[in-house]
Amino acid sequence: IDLSSFDIDDLKCEPELEFAGFNAWGKELSLNPLSKGSTKYEITLPDSLTDTFGSPLEGPRTFRFSTTSASPRLWSTLSQLTSIHADASRVVTVNTLNVPEVRVQLYSVQLDDWRTFQDWRYGHDRNPAPGVLMHEWEVETNGERNEETTVPIDLESHIPKGLTGHWVVSIDVKPTLWQ
Repeated sequence: IDLSSFDIDDLKCEPELEFAGFNAWGKELSLNPLSKGSTKYEITLPDSLTDTFGSPLEGPRTFRFSTTSASPRLWSTLSQLTSIHADASRVVTVNTLNVPEVRVQLYSVQLDDWRTFQDWRYGHDRNPAPGVLMHEWEVETNGERNEETTVPIDLESHIPKGLTGHWVVSIDVKPTLWQ
């Protein structure tokens, strides 16, 4: 495949599909689509595509494929260690995909909990959490199947009025029977 004859925008995709990239070697073309779970796709390569000798395709080529349900995911744009000013909104957001609810744990910590925090942060499933667990609750994501969902998590209503200090917030996927 001659990459100079290929423009990813010339692909016809039903339903519309974005691509994270592509690669070609020899007679193979590898596409990296940003596909949606549980969806049937049809991609047509244009007949303007040529091989390294300049020979074109014998007409457009159409390929069909289906995706399975997307794997559950939980992520955030916050770094693992984030400061929130005392006067700022105490709402944090996470993003989910195929996660019905998340578990939130709020710990009150002191400066001498720093080492425990570091150990917990890098071995979350093996090490005890730092500080004192102040509150634990679940938040429904209200996400549609195979759709990314932004979930606001209100911390304000779970921090006792007038209580100040340092907090660790743990947000994870609520364990289910299959986990």
